[in-house]
Amino acid sequence: MARTNAKLAVAVETYFTDLGRVWASGGATGERSAYGPLANLLNDVGAALRPKVFCVGELADQGAGHPDFGLFSVWNRVQN
Repeated sequence: MARTNAKLAVAVETYFTDLGRVWASGGATGERSAYGPLANLLNDVGAALRPKVFCVGELADQGAGHPDFGLFSVWNRVQN
């Protein structure tokens, strides 16, 4: 468990570093500029779960517009 917590701590630190880099660039365009670092964080956290979970950005219209992200388990994807 300690090894998992260390990996998650690194994932969160990386997220904030990447997010800071995006904002410091001066080229950020609001919310959507943070999607890359957030997707990476969600994938890192999802990799520590059982079953593993991965993030997909820019999903197809689900009937209520286009969600920013979807989280899918590896187990479900292998079965389909």
